[in-house]
Amino acid sequence: MRPASSSTAKTNSLAWTPSPTEGPTTRIELMLATVLIMALAVSVEPFRIGMTMLMLNRPRPVLQLSAFLLGGFAMGTTVGLIVLFVFRRILLGTSFVTVPRVQLVIGLLVLFIAAAVAIDVFGRLGPRPAKLAAPTLP
Repeated sequence: MRPASSSTAKTNSLAWTPSPTEGPTTRIELMLATVLIMALAVSVEPFRIGMTMLMLNRPRPVLQLSAFLLGGFAMGTTVGLIVLFVFRRILLGTSFVTVPRVQLVIGLLVLFIAAAVAIDVFGRLGPRPAKLAAPTLP
């Protein structure tokens, strides 16, 4: 059996407890710093910057930006709720799905998609656009 760490020795609990020198303010500041770093990382995402610039140059940009924002909220909330309520119940009782296995499956899926794009599978399957007539020289 492992010896208890200093944070669990006083309470005899298996859960994490803060040390006496670490107050609630330190944890809140750390959480806010993490949220700000993630917000900065998302704010420089090229897709969002490009779509924002495109929508600002179109008629009625406020309406289009609002629709983009609400669509993003709806999509993110839907995915989050599905993961929280559906996948959690399915995967909670099994030990087959682990983080390394999920990472391997995602990596293999991305490699498969990259190979399909590289050999132009989707272009060969779909209809080809009509070729434009070459200009004739007089």
